[in-house]
Amino acid sequence: MTARPGRAGIRMAGLAAVIAALVSGCVSLQTNGPVTTVADGDSGSSQVQIWPSPPTASESPTAIVTGFLAAARSGSANASIAEAYLNADMQSQWKSEMNTVLVLADDSETYPQAPGQNGTAADQGGTPAAGQIPTAGQAEQAAQDTGTGDSSTDVTEQVQGDLLGTVDSSGVYSASSGQVTYEFGLTDTKNGYRISSLPDGFGVLMERSDFESSYSRHNVYYENAQYGGKLIPAQIYLPSLDTDQELADAMAREVVQGVPDELGSAVQDPVQNAVLKSGVQFQGDGSATVTIDSHGACARDAGACEYLSQQLAVSLNSLSTKVTSVTVKDQSNNHEYSPPLDTTLTSYGLSQVSRGGQAAFYAIADDGAVEQVGTGGSVSSNEKSYGPAKSKFKEVAVNPVQVDRAQQLALVGEDGTKVYVTRRQDGSADLTQVYPGSATATGGTVGGLSWDTYGDLWFTVTQSGTTTVYRYGQNTLSQVAVTGLDGTITRVAAAPDGSRVAVGYKDSSGDSWISIGALSQNDGGWRLDLSAPDVVAADWSQINDFDWYNEGSLAVLGIQPNSQVLGLYQVYTDGSPVFDSLTEQPVEAGPPANADSFVWTSGSLPVAAAVNSGKHSLYQLSVEGVDAQLLTGVSGTSPSY
Repeated sequence: MTARPGRAGIRMAGLAAVIAALVSGCVSLQTNGPVTTVADGDSGSSQVQIWPSPPTASESPTAIVTGFLAAARSGSANASIAEAYLNADMQSQWKSEMNTVLVLADDSETYPQAPGQNGTAADQGGTPAAGQIPTAGQAEQAAQDTGTGDSSTDVTEQVQGDLLGTVDSSGVYSASSGQVTYEFGLTDTKNGYRISSLPDGFGVLMERSDFESSYSRHNVYYENAQYGGKLIPAQIYLPSLDTDQELADAMAREVVQGVPDELGSAVQDPVQNAVLKSGVQFQGDGSATVTIDSHGACARDAGACEYLSQQLAVSLNSLSTKVTSVTVKDQSNNHEYSPPLDTTLTSYGLSQVSRGGQAAFYAIADDGAVEQVGTGGSVSSNEKSYGPAKSKFKEVAVNPVQVDRAQQLALVGEDGTKVYVTRRQDGSADLTQVYPGSATATGGTVGGLSWDTYGDLWFTVTQSGTTTVYRYGQNTLSQVAVTGLDGTITRVAAAPDGSRVAVGYKDSSGDSWISIGALSQNDGGWRLDLSAPDVVAADWSQINDFDWYNEGSLAVLGIQPNSQVLGLYQVYTDGSPVFDSLTEQPVEAGPPANADSFVWTSGSLPVAAAVNSGKHSLYQLSVEGVDAQLLTGVSGTSPSY
């Protein structure tokens, strides 16, 4: 059998053009661990599109599978061409799964071959490199070499590669790792070979560089299950070539149809079982209309559908087409819903302060003063005065929620027994004492200040060998009951979503652990349950400091098991390391050997504090293998962005 000359070669050139177009602005992927959210600002930018050809009757099984894979990854506009490679049953199956993207490591994908033919294409002389589509002649030769080019009615071809992750039909990315094999069954029909069986859950197979240039990342917002009036962003991946109308329709569909299972119980749907009935209708004044069928839910609870309209407005606000408000039209009762004019909804609560390498951070100088350190161009230090004259402190933490111009700080007094917050309402340097706050909450040593992204402050107090966890929110100090923990608490760090808390503790043998518990509230107060925790760190010989890097990962300063070297590591909530999507190496920063505290959040460069001859020095760290750089002219500890 002979494939049409030059056909596969055209596809190969198209893919090369896509990769060559990847100059900047590509999305980046995690390559291990659970579903997480990542930092904003990355999106696919390639505008190169591949135009495949339908199959012919004379093509070999290898060429048929090759053609199908190329057509499938060339975009939804070519879905009908991809379907032409399948028999009727597989066309129906693939239509339900075509939006699933299986992402492989670069240069790991083999060209189709018979089972038992191991190794990548790069291992076989005269054949294309792994991950490249073979030319027509190479595909035909591969069919002859593997015995699949005869008139057999049942033929199997397989493709192998190293799986990095999967984008499901909702656009949610789940990291994975390990070698995979995908098998395709083919039947010889009157029109030539057609694929008669597909791997389970198979949609589109792409290597990472192709995916990063072909898909862009977008935020859609869901209701926070713990806090009313708050939204949590979930990031989804959509084709970069989609128009604003296509993107808006896809994003609206994700919001209306509800929370993906992967996002768990931290988010919820205001309107259950709603269905998007028509595309987003843009109006020239910045408003838009979304038509749904709520199955009577809006009639029962108009407020839920008003809330849904705000979810949609926040989600669609990132489009280049201006969207400032959304009206939800319910087809089930022909009513329209929009939020009251005086309603304000907070999206995630994160401030838009720059967190790049030149961002300023706060620290406590050796003399106990609060200082703001700038690292842009040259290092500078600006002393800040809070409270009565000559007030001194030992720890600082910056509230990530910035409602007014003045950032709010939490401060621990110099003797370690009191907690204060700055009075953000008037922008003054006056302080409000948070702890001790009542007759039942007095004494002890305070440690581990931590804010969530709703402006709630968390800390611990140790007194007479017992450590208690406190939460300060909405001007109220609450003791948090911790259950299910077998150890001595050392510090806590609240997750950005406000519904989970990472707890550092030591077990009976003195080893250090970090576990994540679920937070709940009832008539009896706040409860942090660690009976079935996510374990971030187990049996570390030392943990000096830790905090959340983003919604799904933490940064930990410590010494891992079977190691004697202090390191600063990014780890997922299940304890697996975060891998850099470009270098495919674990993300680590090299701190000085005596570092005792740090700050490192999504989008920022890590800064660590270390003790040298009784004085604290500050260091800028790097994940690029560069040694820690001393910030000259400043001293301090407890850095915080």
